[in-house]
Amino acid sequence: MVFSFLCSACAPQKYVTVEAQAFSLTNGDLAKYGVAFITPSTVTGQEQDIQSLALSFSNLMKELRPEINIMPLSDTLSMINRNGMIEDYKKMYRNYSDTGIFDQDIIRKISKVTGRRYLAQLKLSEFTQETSTRFSFGFRIIDTKKARMRLFFQIWDSHNGTIAWEGSAELNYSYDTVTNNAINFKTVVQITAIELVKNMPR
Repeated sequence: MVFSFLCSACAPQKYVTVEAQAFSLTNGDLAKYGVAFITPSTVTGQEQDIQSLALSFSNLMKELRPEINIMPLSDTLSMINRNGMIEDYKKMYRNYSDTGIFDQDIIRKISKVTGRRYLAQLKLSEFTQETSTRFSFGFRIIDTKKARMRLFFQIWDSHNGTIAWEGSAELNYSYDTVTNNAINFKTVVQITAIELVKNMPR
């Protein structure tokens, strides 16, 4: 009976809220012109996670949208470095942190060296984890693991320096377990990414 209860309690619960808006991106544009990922930003103090965020998101997007020619962040950075654009790239992000705008001339240069018209940028607005424990007669029965993520995703059109599409997703994820393992960051990213990619133009 106890085993049956524990198994049924382990089913994950997820609640996702998504908002998305297309400004100029239409069906077929990404497949025709391609997209390159640029460095994500974060206001959570988790700069160490942005590379993993971009990798997990771009890999899942490739899986869900195989018709799109996607350049992952690592390749984009390599092309920027190879073409001597490090200072331009740093300048672009300094200005972005103040204005929320990417310099049109610089994103055109990035588009040229990557061969992709569109640039994809992620912003990690929140990622938290917590554990609550339930006890019975002095014994630990089960832990509830919780994670919360807010992720913002923009696709920029390098031809005119505008935002072609943007979306935001908020995920609350939890499950009951008898183990001490925390919820994996990659798992939370993938669940959130699926919801965002589903709302992009085909």
